[in-house]
Amino acid sequence: MNLRPGDLRETGNKITMAMLAPFLGQSVDRTVVDRTELTGVFDFTLEFAPELGPASQPGSTAGVPDPPVAPSLFTALQEQLGLKLEPQKPVLKMFSSSIM
Repeated sequence: MNLRPGDLRETGNKITMAMLAPFLGQSVDRTVVDRTELTGVFDFTLEFAPELGPASQPGSTAGVPDPPVAPSLFTALQEQLGLKLEPQKPVLKMFSSSIM
């Protein structure tokens, strides 16, 4: 995958799911709770497009970026790491949809 300016690539080395959850929480501005039941440490690279800001909302013509090449964080988690974020009030819960 070729990243365009503005796309993000996050790399983790020897990361537990308990360590990944707070990072994801900062990225989505919500609390993320680890419900994967995965133990151990993992190395990963995650490529995703950051959420678009207010200048890119419909009706705005100033500063509208080209559409991202990388997937959203939610899609990248599922496709690249086999993890899924499920919204549950008032938090997002992270589940394993497959072994990493």
